[in-house]
Amino acid sequence: MIAGASPQAWLVRNPPHPGRRIAARMEPLDDYPGFSIAEAARKLGVSRGYLSRVIRGRSPVSLDLAMKMDALGWGTAENWMKAQARYDVSQERKRRKQPYAAAPAVVAYERMMAEHEAADREAEPEAARAA
Repeated sequence: MIAGASPQAWLVRNPPHPGRRIAARMEPLDDYPGFSIAEAARKLGVSRGYLSRVIRGRSPVSLDLAMKMDALGWGTAENWMKAQARYDVSQERKRRKQPYAAAPAVVAYERMMAEHEAADREAEPEAARAA
């Protein structure tokens, strides 16, 4: 983490690969047993290998996968695509050694989006159980 930077600022500049969020939806919660990569792939209609690569951060979340997760109640396709875009831009900035210099309005927007995504994550386990 950058010295003096808040955890939120660090996450804006270094977002996790969205595959980590998919893995979190597969974990057991209270009385919900969770499921394996094979089971999740079957529910989503994708190959186990592809889903495994996405979860490990080796492949991006495609629009098709985002739409399928949306249909299962695992968050909106828009949020999945935004998360993938944030990750891709962050990785490209690192590759180019280009500093992050967001305007205050952009930082405020990114913080708001992070709060919305956190609220989605809190509401989604119930929807995922129903799917």
